[in-house]
Amino acid sequence: MRWRRGKREEDLDRELRADLELETAEQRESGLSPEEAHYAAMRALGNQALLREHVRETWGWSWIESTVQDLRYAARVLRRSPGFTAIAVLSLAIGIGANTSVFSIVDAVLLKSLPIRHPEQLRVFTWNRYGYGAHDPAGMTSHSGYCMGDDYGGCWDGSFSYPAYETFRRALPQFSDLVAYGENQFTVTAAGTADFAFGQYVSGNYFTGLGAQALLGRAILPDDDQPSSPHVAVLTHLYWTRRFGGDPAVVGRLIQVNREPVTVVGVMPPAFQGLLPGREVDLFVPMSAVPATGPKYYSIAAPDIWWVQIFGRLKPGVPDQAAAAAIQAVLAHHIESYTGAAIPASSPIRIALAPGGRGVSILRDSKQTAILILAVTAVLVLLIACLNLANLLLARYAARAKEIAVRVSIGAGRRRVARQMFTESLLLAGLGALAGLLLARPMNRLFLDFLAGTVPLGLDAHLDTRALAFALCATLLTALLFGTIPAWRAARLGTSPVLKETAAIAGGGPRLTIGRYLVSLQIALSLILVVGTGLFLRTLQNLAAVDLGFATDHILTFQTDPGRSGYQHAEALPLYHRLQERITAIPGVESLAMSQLPLIGGVVTNGGVRLPGEARRKPTWFLFCSDSFLSNVRIPLLLGRDLSAQDFDHPGRSAVVNETFVRRYLPGINPIGRIFYPPDWGRDGDSPQPMTIVGVARDAHYQGVRATVPPTAYMPFALRPPGDSNMVFMVRTRLAPMSIVSAVRQAVAGVDPNLPVAQVRTEQDQVNRSLGTERMFGTLVTTFGVMALVLAAIGLYGVMAFSVARRTSEVGIRMALGARRGDVQWLVLRQSLYLAALGVLAGIPCALALTGLVKKLLYGVKPNDLASLIGAIVLMLLVAAGAAWIPARRASHVDPMVALRYE
Repeated sequence: MRWRRGKREEDLDRELRADLELETAEQRESGLSPEEAHYAAMRALGNQALLREHVRETWGWSWIESTVQDLRYAARVLRRSPGFTAIAVLSLAIGIGANTSVFSIVDAVLLKSLPIRHPEQLRVFTWNRYGYGAHDPAGMTSHSGYCMGDDYGGCWDGSFSYPAYETFRRALPQFSDLVAYGENQFTVTAAGTADFAFGQYVSGNYFTGLGAQALLGRAILPDDDQPSSPHVAVLTHLYWTRRFGGDPAVVGRLIQVNREPVTVVGVMPPAFQGLLPGREVDLFVPMSAVPATGPKYYSIAAPDIWWVQIFGRLKPGVPDQAAAAAIQAVLAHHIESYTGAAIPASSPIRIALAPGGRGVSILRDSKQTAILILAVTAVLVLLIACLNLANLLLARYAARAKEIAVRVSIGAGRRRVARQMFTESLLLAGLGALAGLLLARPMNRLFLDFLAGTVPLGLDAHLDTRALAFALCATLLTALLFGTIPAWRAARLGTSPVLKETAAIAGGGPRLTIGRYLVSLQIALSLILVVGTGLFLRTLQNLAAVDLGFATDHILTFQTDPGRSGYQHAEALPLYHRLQERITAIPGVESLAMSQLPLIGGVVTNGGVRLPGEARRKPTWFLFCSDSFLSNVRIPLLLGRDLSAQDFDHPGRSAVVNETFVRRYLPGINPIGRIFYPPDWGRDGDSPQPMTIVGVARDAHYQGVRATVPPTAYMPFALRPPGDSNMVFMVRTRLAPMSIVSAVRQAVAGVDPNLPVAQVRTEQDQVNRSLGTERMFGTLVTTFGVMALVLAAIGLYGVMAFSVARRTSEVGIRMALGARRGDVQWLVLRQSLYLAALGVLAGIPCALALTGLVKKLLYGVKPNDLASLIGAIVLMLLVAAGAAWIPARRASHVDPMVALRYE
């Protein structure tokens, strides 16, 4: 190919020389001298370089060679300006990398279908629980599972009983497959260590019905879901790599799940995390394992215990409405069969089928706003980077005006010049995209941590081919955004004025009017991010100022759950006493307290209390804890006493309430000695025994920092609801809390090596984790806001520096006529502040509109906060003044004689 190309070039040179010689001979015959005849022949034949370009265009593949030439020239140009190239590539890398990372998350949460066979056929079974007023459906005595809110304040629930699922499989021909699952937390013991694992009980046809294939080994089969079958488990890819180090030999290994021997038969691929996208699932076990490993409130035989979620594969041609009506009729008949009574007309069963191809939409619904904010922020950063580059390129091409004019005057076509300029932009965008892909992976982890908050996410959000395709599209779009206007201006450049140097200096050269408007637009977009930065910084400041009501220093916390390690409800309390003795014997431990749930853990136990003589229950939060819990966490007592050891060894019915409880429910009276009736909590229908108030504690936050303190009752742990054996140990130390972690693990293992020691952290870390979303978002927006300020400053500096260079002679004339340096400096600063003011005026309404998106993430500050807005405006004006100061100072030091000598 290269040989043929070289042969064509030689033929072209030979033909052009022959034409020139022939024309020269004709001119000599007309009486001209040899030299004059040569120049006359060249004028007659025209621009030889342009003629060569036209001939090469007819060769077909010449555009490849010209493109390579353009790329080489663009590379040389960028290499000669390393500072500009570095700034451009870095700003584009951050913009493209952030957008690519956000797209991978948006794709995983909002766009991708489940990695199963024909996901479009899948439907989720739901019913509307709010259709029954304040009561659950007829025939339900226990319920657990998710609830998806709708736009009308209602909630569509997805839980059914396991017998209902079996009835559906037999009586619903509208579906080719029905699969079921239920969530549970397990204690997994492997390689001599125990830990918590979040898993799912699944029906035997779960994987075959979905069409999900295992990465290693095999999936659970229908034969595994039989009472007589050995217990098996399938691991998710996340759990396999985290817990077993990605060892392929794990298939066939025997582990213990809630102290039951279970054989690992397979590992799922990374993309499959079950039917709840975003939920970090560790393992799957068959439904037949429920009687041996499940909690007391799960049953595969009881029709009144609703805990199973059901997905169905709808047969082609069956309408959703017809299938929902069939489900409703079958469910009504099923409820009547075990209750012995027809469902009341006042509480109809309202069944609906939701699309299930992307799983249950819990994560989509809860994280949609945060994802939207992420996407808007990333797009704003990329737009600001593009505007900044467009401005810098305009200034660069204006500085290269003479070079471009010379190229055009010697025969370069304007289209070719524009293509050359655009090639430089495309090369910059490509370099930025390559660097952005390197940044996208750590950004991806950062954004996922931001979305997760305190709950780990099981998202397969990685840079796959879809993300790479998006990065390619973003690169091309970016090149178009910042490269089109400079290339168009370069192609329209007039050659005659530019080649006259004095005219260019006097004002006849290319102007940068478009660049000024681009700077104003860049400032408007930057203002949005700066206002957001102010709002989140004030939010973090307000949250840090919240008085939690208890001390967080020198406390180590961890959790364990004896109930999932084979202990019965009555056996747990002696176990806790043994653990307490072992842990308090560790050197450096000052005291120890236990509670059913952590403080600032995001979860609570709530219900209604009834006061004597009142029929209506009053909403209250409960924390089941050990003796001296309040003194251990430094919650002050205002009246009475703390819970004592006697309350645990011989449980009286003592309780400590907080001051909000007294203020709302017992105003104006002494609460000590008063009684209240707690909820039943499913204690076999026994009437709850009254609790006697023995103390009043100061208000303290329980669920989170943001939540207001509700009426709260601290009750002995022995009175916790049946089936709830989780325990949080809070160890107060005289040393650094994390320094005793190893000793604590040894103490627990000395009591029972099958007890997991999970979620080990300090109480201060627990509080920080509860504010993880706010901190992460504050860091994210602040980082992008600072970057936007820097880019705006660079853009303003470039425009003002170019303007000062163009107006050198004008400045010289002004100073020659008596203008002072301060006047010249104000002339430049005024222009910069004018551009900034235009941008601020355009950005204020946009900022007020977009900051409303983050309303739910703010605390103690409104989206239209005047202080944040004014602070952002002042900061932008200061940045504008600072960016213009160097050009202004340079202009004021112009020597009038030197400036006027150019004329």
